[in-house]
Amino acid sequence: MTENNGGSIINNSSVLDSSATYSSFTSYHVSKGGLAMLTKKSALSYAKFNIRVNSIQPGAIATEMSGIFWDDLEDSTIISSRKKLQPLHRMGHPYDVAYAALFFASDESAFVTGATLPVDGGASAKY
Repeated sequence: MTENNGGSIINNSSVLDSSATYSSFTSYHVSKGGLAMLTKKSALSYAKFNIRVNSIQPGAIATEMSGIFWDDLEDSTIISSRKKLQPLHRMGHPYDVAYAALFFASDESAFVTGATLPVDGGASAKY
């Protein structure tokens, strides 16, 4: 990227990089918190090379980690549980995170660096 005078680094963090919960391990929170600061420090260090560094903060996304399968996202039990936890009443799909990454990788974010983008259905706004 330095030789090509530009690029985009996209870190995949978590909404738990700045908020703690009882349901996650301390090591998870510490690693994600460190990634948040790495994003900011790297954005400052690499700006002179026209390299942007940003971070995506996924919330509840249907992955192996959450134990929710993509095919089950319309299940009324899952929707009901999300209503209690976040403003958007659905579980996130991996595509939601992919679209955030696409934005950071594209020229549409050419003036964005050191930023974090929550992809969490509004859960972090509710905290």
